[in-house]
Amino acid sequence: MALPHPDPDFLEAVCGVITVSDTRTVDTDKSGRLIKAKLQEAGHRLDTYQLVKDEPDQIAGLVQRLAPSVDAIICIGGSGFAPWDST
Repeated sequence: MALPHPDPDFLEAVCGVITVSDTRTVDTDKSGRLIKAKLQEAGHRLDTYQLVKDEPDQIAGLVQRLAPSVDAIICIGGSGFAPWDST
């Protein structure tokens, strides 16, 4: 049983979701789909969803571009163990 949050006023968050992957596409990104659905079910607004290659400069650039327009950025992926995985 979930306990109620001590702050009774719900505040909608404007969110961005970033999937970091060299292999996923919009069609194969199950985690991204799940996170987007859960955010929307919870009453938050999805401002953007993007896939980015596992390249530190690309990831940082995207986060910097999104940061001014969202309340939260959720980054997923990039969890492989290969020489090219940089996250």
